[in-house]
Parts: sequence; C-alpha cells; structure tokens
Amino acid sequence: MLLFAFVLCPQHAELCFGGADGTLTRGATERQRTTGDARNVLDRYLASMEIRLLGATEVIVSGESRSLSGARERTLVAVLALAGGATVGTDRLIDAIWEESLPANPQNALQALVSRLRRSIGVDSIETEPAGYRLTVADSDVDVLRFRDLVEKAAAEPDPAERSRRYDEALALWRGPAFSDFRYAEFALPDIAALEEAHLLATEGRIEARLEMGGGAELLPDLEELIAAHPLRESLRAHQMLALYRAGRQSDALRAFSAARRTLGAELGIEPGPELRALEEAVLLQDAALDRGSPQHPDRPPPTLPARLSSFVGRDREMSEVTAAFQETRLVTLTGAGGAGKTSLAIEVARHLRSDYEDGVWFVDLAPLTDSDLVADTLVWALGLELPGGIAPGARQVDPIAAVVQYLREKSALLVIDNCEHVIDSAATVAEAVLLGCPGVDVLATSRDRLAVPGEMLWRVPPLGLAGNGKWSDAVALFMERASAVDPGFQPTADDADLIVEMCRNLDGMPLAIELAAARTRSLSVAEVAERLTGGLDVLSGGPRGGSERQRTLEATIDWSYQLLGPGEQDLFARLAVLHGSFDLRTIEAAAPEHWSPGRVLGAIERLIDLSVVTTLRLGGSSRYRMLETLRVFASGKLDASGDATSVRGQLLDYYLQKLAGAEDDLRGPGQLECLSAIEADLDTVRSLLDWSVANAPDRGLRLAGMLGWFWYLRGNGAEARHHLGAMLDAASPSADDRSRGQAEFFLSLCDPEPR
Repeated sequence: MLLFAFVLCPQHAELCFGGADGTLTRGATERQRTTGDARNVLDRYLASMEIRLLGATEVIVSGESRSLSGARERTLVAVLALAGGATVGTDRLIDAIWEESLPANPQNALQALVSRLRRSIGVDSIETEPAGYRLTVADSDVDVLRFRDLVEKAAAEPDPAERSRRYDEALALWRGPAFSDFRYAEFALPDIAALEEAHLLATEGRIEARLEMGGGAELLPDLEELIAAHPLRESLRAHQMLALYRAGRQSDALRAFSAARRTLGAELGIEPGPELRALEEAVLLQDAALDRGSPQHPDRPPPTLPARLSSFVGRDREMSEVTAAFQETRLVTLTGAGGAGKTSLAIEVARHLRSDYEDGVWFVDLAPLTDSDLVADTLVWALGLELPGGIAPGARQVDPIAAVVQYLREKSALLVIDNCEHVIDSAATVAEAVLLGCPGVDVLATSRDRLAVPGEMLWRVPPLGLAGNGKWSDAVALFMERASAVDPGFQPTADDADLIVEMCRNLDGMPLAIELAAARTRSLSVAEVAERLTGGLDVLSGGPRGGSERQRTLEATIDWSYQLLGPGEQDLFARLAVLHGSFDLRTIEAAAPEHWSPGRVLGAIERLIDLSVVTTLRLGGSSRYRMLETLRVFASGKLDASGDATSVRGQLLDYYLQKLAGAEDDLRGPGQLECLSAIEADLDTVRSLLDWSVANAPDRGLRLAGMLGWFWYLRGNGAEARHHLGAMLDAASPSADDRSRGQAEFFLSLCDPEPR
C-alpha cells in the first residue's frame, strides 16, 4: 500500500511525498515538471486560506480559525492582505505596526513578527522579497478585495435580479464594522472611510435593484433605518418615497418629501434637488410610471414654469424691454444684486413669451447644485430625457450636453436657466452649446455674474421704482400688498404711509428686502418695523416657508453673493462699507489694502460689479460707484469682524486730508464750482468720517473740519458747519495744531450768528 501525505517544507514551496516505509522524498520536483499536479495541489491548499477584515480580524486556514497573538500580528495580516498579493515594503509595514512607538531595531522586530505569524498561519503564507514581504493568498480569499470586486460587477450589471444577487453576496461578507480591530489606526482610516461609503452604496444599489424589480413595502424597514443614519442622502429619500407610494401610502410618500425638505433646509440651507422634486410631482400626479420604473427617472412630461404663489407687482417697463430684447439676441442674462427680483422677472417674461415658441418653455433651477459637474445632468432631467446608464457620475454612456443638444436641435423653445452664478462656467458651457447647436432655442438666464458667452445681452434688473407719480410707487405697492397678505386687516395710518415710503427708500427698493419687512407687520406695527430696521438686517428674516432657504433672510441672500468672491475681493467688499453714497475709483484705492496696486484694485472692483454687489454710475464723462445700503450694512459687519475697521477709516481720513489740502486754493479761485461739486459728491463719506473722528481721531478730524469751512460757508450749510466744527473743537486734544484750531474757530464764528 502506498501512503500519500503532504506537508509544507519550511524552506521550499514543494510537495513532499511519503512512501510506505515512511521516508520523505522530494520526487515532486520531477512530477511538477512533467504533469503540474503537485503545484495544482499546492495552489489549492494555499487557496484554502481566507483573510477576513470586514469585522474582527480572522485568518481561516483549511476551514479552521488560526489564533493571532496580538494587535501587531493582526495589523501585519491586514496590511499584507490589502496589498492584493503585491509586495509591501518594510518601511510601510513598520510605520503601520508601530506608528510612533518604534522598537530599538525595527527591522529585527519586523522579522521576528513575520516569523511568529508564519508559525500561526503557515510558513509559506508569507514570502520574503528583496524589498519587503508578500502574502500568498488570492484576492478572492480576502473579504475586502472580494467585496470590492462584487460591488463593481454588480454596478455594471444591467439585469436588476442579477444585480441584486451580487449585492447580496457582497453585503453578506460583512460581519461587523470594517477593520473593527483598527478603528483608530492611522493605516486603516482611509480604507475604513472608503469601505463604509461602499457598503452604503451597495445597500442602496440592492434597494434600487429591488425597486426596479417592482419591490415596495418590504423595503421600508431597511430604508427607515438607513435614513435615520444618513438623513441628508437624497437618494435614500427618493427610494423611501417610491416604496411608500407602491405600498399604497401616497400621503406618507408626500410627508417623506416634506421631511426631506425640512432636514435639508435646517442642516444645509438648501432645497431638495431636481430629481427629488420631480418624484414629488410624479407622486402628486399618480404617474403610472411609478409602478414600474426607476425611482430616479419616472416618465413625465417636461415641467412647465413654476406656479406663481403671489402677485407680480410693477415692472411694466422691465417686462417690455426684456421681452423686446429677444428680437435682437438669443441670450439675455438678467443680472442684479441678490433680492432684486431676477427670478420673478424671468418667470413673468417667460410666461409672456410662451406662445411665441412652438415647443414651449423649460425652466431649470441651478440653485440647489453644489457640484458644477451636475449642471448638464440637471438640464437632462428638466427636459425629461433618459440616458443609457443613467446620469450618475461614472455610469453615463452618453455625454449629457450632447444629449440635450440632440433633443433640442429641431425644437422652437425658450430655456430659462435660473441662478447660474455659483456654477457659472458649467452654465455658460451648456448655454453656448445649446445656442450653437439648436437654432430655434433661445436662453433667458438669471445670474449675479455674467455668462460671458458670445452674443450675450446683459440686462441689469433695477430696484423697484421709488417715485409715485401721483400714486403708490412700485416699491410701496409691493409693501402694501405683502403686508395685507400676512394681515388681511392691515390699514396703515397717514403716519404709517410716510414710514413705509421711508423704509422702501432705505431698503433701496429691493423687492426681497421689502417683502421681508412687510412680513414683519403680522407681529409688529409699521413704526416698530421701521425702528428695528435702523439696527441692522436681523429684522429682515422669516421669508415664505416654501421659498429657498437663502431667500428667507436678507443676510443669507447677500452672503450667497459674498461667498462667490475670492478672499481679496471679500476684503475689498468689506472695506467699501466705510464709503457712503457714491464714490470714485481713487477713493476705492484709498480704502483698499495699502499694498494693493491700482491694477489689482481695478480688477477686484470689476469682479464686484460683475457679481452685482457694486453698481456703476455714469456721470458726464466719469464713472462713479455705489453700493446698496443693505449690502453696505452687511459689509460693515464683515469689516468689524475683521478688526480692520479703524485702520481703514484712518487710511481714508488721511486720503481726504491730502485731497482737501490740494483743493484749498481752488475753493477761492476760478475752479471753485468744480471743486465744490467734487466735495459734494463725496460728502456722505466725509460726514461719516467726521462723526467717527470725534471719538477716534479728533485732532485729524479737527483739521478736516477746518478744511471744509469754505465749502460749508459757500454752500450756505451753516447748521452743518456749526455741528461738525463745534464737535471737533470740543473733542480735540490740547496738543492739536494751532492752524487747525484757528481755522475751525474762524469758520465757526463765520457760520455762527451767535459767536461762542
């Protein structure tokens, strides 16, 4: 009888055979060369080892669990297993095993650790290489590597039943949290994060596959648990809505959408994305496609314009001009400051033009997007298109821009693209592709920044009119209407009417600011609203619940523009808070950081103009600039927070001292009228500097007030002269220079009918 036995020889990966006499021979070498059987047996033997890392670390050899003596052996196994059969360098192993607590001789310590591990799991399980060590185990026998492979194959599987089966197989490998023995080990942290996300994606993929197979109510327990752990994941909310709808719980599906909207608004300040909103619409319409299609793409007709929930006040001239603009161009971009009413005007213009386009109007809202790569995908969805492989990144088989152009190529339509500023480059790319490839399609965009596409007509949306012409101005009419909406019994007194006019003027006629102020009349009187407006922007909050979160407070609307600026541009924007009324470029340069070149200042102010936080005024042959008062208040808060307010005002004070020193002769000579006009143009800023100087720089303020004496005298502004000159003389220190004091006292006596 011939007895066959096999053992692993310590130094050789060869199979040794024992004869009937019990002796061992190395005859396998010849047999391996002639038949390969020995190597096949050896491969099968080695393949019986499994490494499990999706849970507590385990090594299974021939069906038996092998004990590992400690954390360092487990770390060694994990690092080698993750390499997928590749050699791992000794330095990498040492860093992972000992981190900052290195032994006296790391190389010897590693060799000793490898030897102990070989005794535990098999001497030939770890091979020594010139650069390090390699684990001789197949990828399919390392649960982490097998999981990744199964998930990749599942994601590419078109059949939902087979996809679900593969996801099941992948998820079954998990026995607990990935790398549970190494939750805080530096080497494992990247893999832990990646695997947790992959586990969630696989779980979602399995649910989506079962929904494609017609699943519904049976998926709800898993979905509720997942949403509790990941409340901001919109895809899970979509799966839950579809499962509820298929379970005959339409009202619960709509409540799930409302819960998603509340959570996203509270946590991130955003609205649900276009896919979730489209699913809500499909549920409301009881779309038959929900009973058979994917939750991400229920068949539906292209969306119409958003329904108007309140009346459209004024804007007759604007409506006429924007509508007429499409006779000259195919791309009109409505720009303007946040809260100017760009979206509202765009919707009204589109509604007016809808009958001019045979295939109608599509409305695409980009505000919820945080990733510019999704602009084209959002347009695909708005048009109701289906792309092979879906629109998920990495799954697309067709370029979404090409699909949009192909779909619109022969159509006559108006495309309204709303809120482009934060994804401006991608929005411009899509708009240009549509204009070039679809001759019958026009584009109406809204953005705080220009698209810079050839042929673009910029149309700046102005504030609402403040002049009444014998009736309520548009601004006041808006306040009255919105106040009546929140309080049907709203009846303003004559005093209230005066305050409303003043509030609308102080709010620069900005529709959003006026609406927010009017909304406060449900709990405050008109006088109380007006009083609180003097304290800042806090009172301008509490917009309509259905509106975008960034439009529910004026500060959030302005901050949306502020976040689009670069750090240097944000700094200049804050510094402009010290400038009141209108100002010229030299004054901006005086307020800018001292190390900035004139070219940098000009570039930054152009960017502020592009984003509509600064407006340009053309006066004769020169340009001046202005910031809306609401924007200036916001900028002032940023300047105070930066700690630079004092130094900026000091810079500006020195600038005007130098400027007026050179103008003293002009005030008495032939250039008097021109000089008076120049001072008049900057007077709002100069007044604010004088008020600030009383407490912060009285001696320099005294000098500035003295220089303005002739101006006040010639303009007949005696009361203002007395106010400022008297305040500066009282505040000045004993060391103030005699010339400044004498000049101030002279003009005070000249303007004061009752000398001091």
